[in-house]
Amino acid sequence: MKVYTKSYLPAPKPLTSSFHHSRPWLLIALAEGIIELWDYRCNVRLYSWNAHKSTIRCIHFHPSRQICASASDDGDIKIWNVGDSRATLQGVLKGHRDTVRTAFFHTTEPWLISASDDQSVKIWNWQSQTEISCLLAHGDYVLCANFHPSRCLAVSASMDKTAYLWDLTYLQQRNGKVRANQDGTHKGNFLNSNPFSDAQPIAELVGHTAAVNWVAFHPKRNLIVSCADDKLVKTWKYNDDSATLDRTFTGHSAPVICAVFHPTQELILSTGRDRKLLIDDPMDPTFTKKYTREGTRLWHMSALSEDNLVSVVGDAGVVLLKFNKDRPCHCVVGDKLVLINKMDQVQIQSPGNPLSLPYISLKSLNEKGRIMHQIAFNDTNYSILVNPGRGKIFLIDLPRTPTGAVKINNYHSFSGHLAAFVSDEVLIIYDKDTHRLLVTSIDGQNISSINVSPDIKPRILKIINNNRVLILSKRSLLCINIETGNTKIYEDLSHAKNIQISKDEQFIAVTCQLGIHILSNNLDYVTSIISEVKIKSAQWDDSNTLFYSTPNHIRFMLVNGDSGIIKSTNEVNYLLRIEEDHFWYLDKFMRTGYSRLNISECTFKKALINKDTAKINHYIKNSNLVGRNIVRYTSSAGYPDVAAKFTSDPFERFDFFIKSNNISMAYKVALNINDHATWRALSTYAIKLGNIEIAQEAYRKMKDIDKLSFISLLADDKQTLDHLRDQTIESIDIQRSFTNAIYCNDVSRRSKIFYDSKSYALAYLTAKSHNDIDMMNKCLESAHLTEQDIIYPS
Repeated sequence: MKVYTKSYLPAPKPLTSSFHHSRPWLLIALAEGIIELWDYRCNVRLYSWNAHKSTIRCIHFHPSRQICASASDDGDIKIWNVGDSRATLQGVLKGHRDTVRTAFFHTTEPWLISASDDQSVKIWNWQSQTEISCLLAHGDYVLCANFHPSRCLAVSASMDKTAYLWDLTYLQQRNGKVRANQDGTHKGNFLNSNPFSDAQPIAELVGHTAAVNWVAFHPKRNLIVSCADDKLVKTWKYNDDSATLDRTFTGHSAPVICAVFHPTQELILSTGRDRKLLIDDPMDPTFTKKYTREGTRLWHMSALSEDNLVSVVGDAGVVLLKFNKDRPCHCVVGDKLVLINKMDQVQIQSPGNPLSLPYISLKSLNEKGRIMHQIAFNDTNYSILVNPGRGKIFLIDLPRTPTGAVKINNYHSFSGHLAAFVSDEVLIIYDKDTHRLLVTSIDGQNISSINVSPDIKPRILKIINNNRVLILSKRSLLCINIETGNTKIYEDLSHAKNIQISKDEQFIAVTCQLGIHILSNNLDYVTSIISEVKIKSAQWDDSNTLFYSTPNHIRFMLVNGDSGIIKSTNEVNYLLRIEEDHFWYLDKFMRTGYSRLNISECTFKKALINKDTAKINHYIKNSNLVGRNIVRYTSSAGYPDVAAKFTSDPFERFDFFIKSNNISMAYKVALNINDHATWRALSTYAIKLGNIEIAQEAYRKMKDIDKLSFISLLADDKQTLDHLRDQTIESIDIQRSFTNAIYCNDVSRRSKIFYDSKSYALAYLTAKSHNDIDMMNKCLESAHLTEQDIIYPS
């Protein structure tokens, strides 16, 4: 039995908590009357609200609705509608005259049961917000009252050292829901129509010698658990009219505050003032495990129905615990899934045959509370290697057809802690006590041995290329050649968990807690990714694409390091095999499934990497790929023109066409945008590409006459230059007009500009250099000079 901490929620001064039935939400009630809603998968507090003016003693989510109930020292019970962003008050149940200790919903009826220091247990209709029954039997504070998970039963515990079992079918009788027995009578003690009348308990649970702090029903069996200030935890068997003491558990050294049954495993969990959480087996009083958090007192507990998750409230926050791993012990060989179920039975399934009778039972090889650490399967000999984790490896032959959970008669045992099949007749076993790899036949004859460094702490053992063994430790991967003993190590790992070898044995994927490393079969680094959430499983497909699962998604990873999301999931799927666009998976309840994958994005990215133009064009025409990620990826992969087809944003399309040197398409997009910055960018790239026509158009749109004139001069575009010259004749911009006259080699125009500017000397010299007699005489006349008066520079 191992206890794993899933997450820790640092809520200040918490007193109680409750899980949502389907969403990853946890309500935490604080001592100051505040309720906080947390997302326990992300360790994020979503919001909080002031629920009561006094201390909140209990909080409970409805088993199937989006409402919760809170009970407080002020004697009120409040019903809240819990939304995604805030909680709204739906109603207040008033009737108790003192502190309300607990308040719990019934699973199917619109009932709520409450226990109070006013020595009463009340049952309410939370929909109509009315009290429908009051149960009076205790002589002191009632500390806890709980409904049965499926039947109309209730149990209550009090400071008067007693607990009572109540039959509530009389409440159903009032609504006409109870069926009569064959003799026409009804089970239980019934009241008259007065809703405040008392019913008589059907059984009294007497055995504790101090205040009974908590009582709870077993989810499936006729068992009740109770705990008290006498440091004891007791279980009680009950039937329709009586209850008897079953077992007593004495592990606590201080008053026990809370005790519950685990929702999916045969375990009793109890917390006490001795700062311990004890784990007991209701069927075996000798089995006890202890869990503590240093310096932390543990108080209230709540469990998620039909799941391996329990919240434990402590001094400084709430810790979420799992008891043993959710991942079933299994292996996949070809199309066969070999797994060990919760009853330690071996089953073999396939995608076409998800149901299978067990082949054998392994209970005789396993200890109570332990789960098998490893299983390996040899399809040829139909044998398995199992590792119970006690320094023993068992080789067991399976029957060819399942006949039920028969006991094991013949098996071989080996000393070791990890093992794998090298071939049909050869095994390799690692013994951490001697730090050696032992190669042996299935008959137990030693073939060879290899020493392994004591610094290596192996967790996984796998065979690659039939002659090399991979040894995975927490921080490294070691490869040893079985024949030569040569070794190679890759050490850049953190919290490594498993190894997946590609089908062609060219790549090795090492899954870590928050990342994946892909290596070549020689342990050379290829690529890696970092994940923000835990990675649960991984499998290769036939094209060397790695698919992996997280708590919420199925994702893919390419050997160049690119990754993406394929599918969202409501629960963890442990991948077993990938077949084209389908995947075979196993969930934590040991149910297999076969589901379709939308691998369009994955296949499209591989086509880009492989420069497969035909596939790229196919996906452009036929797929529904959308999103900025695919647009950015396509552009970065060297296909900006393809990326432009996935977006309708004109600015993005313009940038992509520029990057792809598709200047004509960029011009068409620029016409739609029509802003100065776009035309400037277009002109720059057009000049770089030597496209003078588009550069001229861009300058026209920008009305940049100077640059348009110059680029036209360089292109010897006389028609454009003449047109610009004609435009500037009418302009008052003398400098631009003179420049255009130079570009057009228009001497008369240059002389005229000097003349109009009264620069007669410059006009005269310009006219004389080109033998323009008329302009020369005109300049001399305007300057009142003769030709003899002009002195030329020497």
